[in-house]
Amino acid sequence: MPFTFHCKCVILIEIYNKRSFEINNNLKEYQMKEIAISGSDGIGKTEQIRLLKSGQDDRFHFTGRLVDYTDRWPKVDPVKEFNWWFKEVRSLELVSIIIGALNSRYKACKPDKVNVHDRGVKMFKAVCVATLIAREQMDTEKAIDVVEGVFKRELEFEPIEQDLLFVPNKEYRNKIGILSEVVENRATSYLPWQNRIYEEYQVYLVNLVNHFFQNMHPERVVSVDACILDVQNRLRTLVSSILSSQIPHLCGNLQKVVAFGGLSECGKSSFAQKLSSDCGYVRLKLKYFNEVTRLRCAEPSQSDVGREILNFLQSHQHITKASLESLHGVSLPAYLKLLFGDRMNIVYLDTPKESRILRTAKALGVSECEAKASVEEKDEVKISRGADKVKNIADTIFNNGDEDFEKSFSRFVQTV
Repeated sequence: MPFTFHCKCVILIEIYNKRSFEINNNLKEYQMKEIAISGSDGIGKTEQIRLLKSGQDDRFHFTGRLVDYTDRWPKVDPVKEFNWWFKEVRSLELVSIIIGALNSRYKACKPDKVNVHDRGVKMFKAVCVATLIAREQMDTEKAIDVVEGVFKRELEFEPIEQDLLFVPNKEYRNKIGILSEVVENRATSYLPWQNRIYEEYQVYLVNLVNHFFQNMHPERVVSVDACILDVQNRLRTLVSSILSSQIPHLCGNLQKVVAFGGLSECGKSSFAQKLSSDCGYVRLKLKYFNEVTRLRCAEPSQSDVGREILNFLQSHQHITKASLESLHGVSLPAYLKLLFGDRMNIVYLDTPKESRILRTAKALGVSECEAKASVEEKDEVKISRGADKVKNIADTIFNNGDEDFEKSFSRFVQTV
């Protein structure tokens, strides 16, 4: 009897252990997936996440900004938020607020989805340590120990994030310097002490990113050394490898977009029409994309309009070459160049005023005096919008003063 009882116990234990093993394996197989995209400030990770959302299916859940997961983080303008972050709130309380928001974000994740975060736990550790050093002039090792201690006490979950890290490329940043300045022309004005602290904080943050991500696999590090679209497609390849499932690249068939800028009657429409009829370009109007974007958001940014153009081209894969008219300011073409890189050719038709007046007089059947008044009136409006400044960032500046249109267009085609 005792022997029989012992055998039954052994069998039951073996069955239990086998079942536990199967359950654990199933838990690992169906464990919630998290991808955290991190990098230093201003590197473009938020923009890349927005583009990653484009066309994705219901496998993905894109979590929100960390500030949206806590009531302890004030919803104020940038200057007031800066004062709160670096001066008003106690340093350790700030760390605690960030950890609390991370806890809430984790609870809001979808167990059956691929959860994509704008910055992960490691990145926010780097942010907290850099803030402590900038605010308290604390020794780096001590600041790391303090932050690690608070995270150990207050973080309510074990991070399982798949980290992807964006890193800057100095040579490329120098190459796009003027474009970045135009796009990032912020209206917010900070005081000298704020600028000084923020510059110090950025230096600390870069060093601490290197510390917390020092064991990153090289394949998970994305160098930002190309246009936004190329980096996005690299990101999609990485996410595909993590999920063992193919995520399609954006605008894989796109070869060239010629965007026209210039003052009134410089030849933008004529050249765009000729590219369409003779060279197979699809003619696009910027006005359409501006209007569509305004339906989605009341005050669209240049990146909102740029994504609308990109989504259109992605949805029409047969378009390999397109023209875009007309560029009425400098911010949008600068962003489009950052977005599409060498696929985008910004053209400024630098046509003499005399030629534009003669063309207007001929087209309207009016005197040169009347044509001159019409041209100057239109120019005034365009210049007020910054149309003349497109010349400063143009890839091609073309003098379209030749009265022989076919001859002028032939010369133009050779430049693009």
